[in-house]
Amino acid sequence: MIKFFRKIRQGLLAENKFTKYLAYALGEIILVVIGILIALQLHNWSDYKKERIAETKLLQNLLEDLNRDSVVFDVNIQNNRFHIAVLDTMLHEISFNPDYNIMDFLRHNKAFPFFGKFLATKGSYVESLSSGKLSLILSDSLRKEILAYYEVDLHTLGADKIVDYDMNVFRTEWNDLISHSQEYGLVMGVATNFPNMSVKEITSDPRYRKLLMQKRGVVGAQIEGWQRVKAINAHLRHSIESELKRRKN
Repeated sequence: MIKFFRKIRQGLLAENKFTKYLAYALGEIILVVIGILIALQLHNWSDYKKERIAETKLLQNLLEDLNRDSVVFDVNIQNNRFHIAVLDTMLHEISFNPDYNIMDFLRHNKAFPFFGKFLATKGSYVESLSSGKLSLILSDSLRKEILAYYEVDLHTLGADKIVDYDMNVFRTEWNDLISHSQEYGLVMGVATNFPNMSVKEITSDPRYRKLLMQKRGVVGAQIEGWQRVKAINAHLRHSIESELKRRKN
């Protein structure tokens, strides 16, 4: 092809048709430029297509993580509601039943020093940040919504932070009040020669009542926080699902 064009140029020069030669040379340059532009456009389109495939995969992975978060929220909320029911039973028994059964008391206290906590599934988000893939998401509003969920909303779960800060202190105080008795050892599957437990003595102790109310407050606050962020999670999942659906159409 190059030899063919060269022969034409040489023929025009040989015939002393310089004006036609210039016009032909200019046309040849234009054709080359057009060819380069087409090649660049094809290359750009190929890159764009690859980026959209990567974007779709990222959104699918984020959606899977968010679905897991939603399930964890549901489980945690259900568990905390159970704990609240037990705590309310304990408060009622302490307040109105002078003959609070010792085995019921121990059973109610078995899970007392433990708290639930929400741990987000952040693998896809963290990887997208470190690799820069988050910028592949074309929708500014969706990208901002994703950033807000992971960088702002999850950090507003204040009750979970209280659990982190107070858990060791809480357990230490609770163990000092409850664990040094034969009955508690039996509930935990350990035979001891510890003294017998006095339910009335323990439940009359202001420290124990304070612990009850503290846990009741933290567990209730956790439920409120989880429900709020779960609603944000649901909105974000809907946004991602809508974007993925739009891509298919």
